Amino acid sequence: MCQLHLKVTTVGTLAYTLNQGLLSESLMFVCAAFLQQLTKEKKEGRSEGEDVGSQILLVERLETMLNARAEEPLVVTIAVDGGPARPVPDSDAPLARSLADTEQDPKDVTICVTPEDLHEALAAPRCLLVITDPGGTQLHPLDERTLKTPLMELAWTRCGRRR
Repeated sequence: MCQLHLKVTTVGTLAYTLNQGLLSESLMFVCAAFLQQLTKEKKEGRSEGEDVGSQILLVERLETMLNARAEEPLVVTIAVDGGPARPVPDSDAPLARSLADTEQDPKDVTICVTPEDLHEALAAPRCLLVITDPGGTQLHPLDERTLKTPLMELAWTRCGRRR
């Protein structure tokens, strides 16, 4: 058995214990299996104090996101037993492919799904270089490129845009 944490950015998180055999399936298949199990639990009233309705909504939202990923790309990562998150290059492939170089029987797996545009916004630099003069203000993210650019070159760029 394995504890799976399914994190869908902007929607929520679902923690579920599953048979490790499900890791040999695709993320879409795992979602369908979750949805089937959660619906069954809701019908039978077996939800152990948890809000099964919100878990069902989370899985349905994830399925919608996976189905629309051609128009709205997703960033899917997987982490095993508290290790670093690694990209899942193909969410249609069995999840076990992304686990190939890890421990044989993972006890804890976290899958995080984020819309690509939100992922880029969250990964953006949090610091800015502000160049201000009477003609206005220019912002430069303090990324690797800006840090390698001499300050005078940034200032000249500012002067050149004012004309």
